[in-house]
Amino acid sequence: MTTKRYRQLIFLFCIVFSSCKSDSNHPKLVTLKIGAEAPDFLLPGPGTDSTRLSDLRGKIVLIDFWASWCGPCRKKNPHLVELYSRYKNRIFKRASGLEILGVSQDNKEVDWLKAIHDDHLTWPQVNEKKGRTNNVSLQYGIEYIPTTFLINEEGRILLVNPSIEQTEEMLNTL
Repeated sequence: MTTKRYRQLIFLFCIVFSSCKSDSNHPKLVTLKIGAEAPDFLLPGPGTDSTRLSDLRGKIVLIDFWASWCGPCRKKNPHLVELYSRYKNRIFKRASGLEILGVSQDNKEVDWLKAIHDDHLTWPQVNEKKGRTNNVSLQYGIEYIPTTFLINEEGRILLVNPSIEQTEEMLNTL
């Protein structure tokens, strides 16, 4: 490939991708920072239950954005089950236990409920049903799943997308 042709391709690539980013039909994703207050939300859970994030104040909360069809999410679930069993009843300096709040991106409720059952997810679960185009995903800047946020007892963000190990390290300091 000639240098001229290469430059043309690079130029075309830049034009295509810069126009996609500036498309006014796609809302700009938010970037939440450590220390910021986690945006509150109310989403439906299985059946007629709904959960509001602010109702979990007083606990450390790990918000887990996931879906039944997401391989990496399902692979992470056994580690979350183990983490939850170790810390759910732990008394922290200023918080009473760890709560995980699963926020599903599933459109098919039957698949979502089956994954909850099959993966032994015993913590509260809610479903956006519209995936990443839902207001909650936009508020949290979700570009991919799994994505997690560790929130302190006052509703402030402690960690953004931590690994299980980073989550445990932080929990052991609280």
